Amino acid sequence: MKFKEKKLVSKTIYEGVVFTAKVDEIELPNGKLSKREVIEHIGGVCIAAKTKDNRYFIVEQYRYPHERIFTEFPAGKKEKNEDPLLGAKRELLEETGYSAEHWEYLGSCIPTPAYDTEIIELYYASNLQFEGQDLDPEEFITVKTYTLEELEAMVINHKIKDAKTICLLYHLQLRTKTL
Repeated sequence: MKFKEKKLVSKTIYEGVVFTAKVDEIELPNGKLSKREVIEHIGGVCIAAKTKDNRYFIVEQYRYPHERIFTEFPAGKKEKNEDPLLGAKRELLEETGYSAEHWEYLGSCIPTPAYDTEIIELYYASNLQFEGQDLDPEEFITVKTYTLEELEAMVINHKIKDAKTICLLYHLQLRTKTL
């Protein structure tokens, strides 16, 4: 059976800084018509930056939609047409103040495939050098470091709920098993 849905009409209902919202009229594989609400997002990056003492940078920041503080790997949205690696380097420096000599691409994750086009590129960074934190004017974060084992426990104990962080942590676990 075919599963592909055919877009017939697309209507933009909102254009913002972070995303564009659309309502699309589609034809289902069985020929019936339906609608899909779609968030078009430029995409982002998430970085597991490992220190010399085998700890990883984590940021804590308030997330307004959930009205709580989240514990996450450093991350952020890409700029338009920005190479993901350059975006990862920029975000790591902005949020932690560190640059990295070694970068490794670990894959990507799609946090909400049912209605959002966002793809988050995942990176491992090491051989870090401090250069100075440069937060965006509207960004308020606390930077901490944790071991891989501490991060795993934080997921198990529901301290870390952020999907991109959990996905990147899983990639780190797989990476350490193959090295």
